[in-house]
Amino acid sequence: MARVKKRARKISRKKVKARKVKKKKAPCKPCSIKVKIKKCRKCKVPLSGRFHKYIVRPLFGVKPSKKKKGHCNKCD
Repeated sequence: MARVKKRARKISRKKVKARKVKKKKAPCKPCSIKVKIKKCRKCKVPLSGRFHKYIVRPLFGVKPSKKKKGHCNKCD
């Protein structure tokens, strides 16, 4: 007795689309609050946050500019 291979069934396009539809996930609450860190528009050095407070300001002397908003004192 030889085994006969079964032919693949043709499925209509509507059924294929129905299979591909994914369930929508329920909206979840954010795990952590994201704090937007201010950065210089030109050189992208941080102007707020821990990295600015402990590394950038004391070592390199970079501060927010008094002349241009959104820039550091080096990019004036």
